[in-house]
Amino acid sequence: MNTFGSRYRTTIFGTSHGPFVGCTIEGLRAGTPIDPRLVQVQLDRRRPGQSLLTSQRKEEDRVEFAEGLRAGTATGEPIVAIIGNKTCNRNRIRKTPASRGRGTATSPPS
Repeated sequence: MNTFGSRYRTTIFGTSHGPFVGCTIEGLRAGTPIDPRLVQVQLDRRRPGQSLLTSQRKEEDRVEFAEGLRAGTATGEPIVAIIGNKTCNRNRIRKTPASRGRGTATSPPS
């Protein structure tokens, strides 16, 4: 996890090849308007496969606001946004030798 900011604190969690990535945003006052469609537009702008210079994977990123928003308005609680990874294959990841590198939670004790 990575956290940055003080007035508005954002924590990013998940792994790129895991089942999801997401973020928690804290510090928005209740009643602050948030348009989930505008967030999705920004995700669509960075979607891969749109040019020869980017990854050619065809997966679409769809944001789901799990907490903190009601009818497009911040509730005052932390906002939790999650982007699921539909192509996650946990078995393949666990069997990859590189995923068991030193300093990871899966590395054996020294």
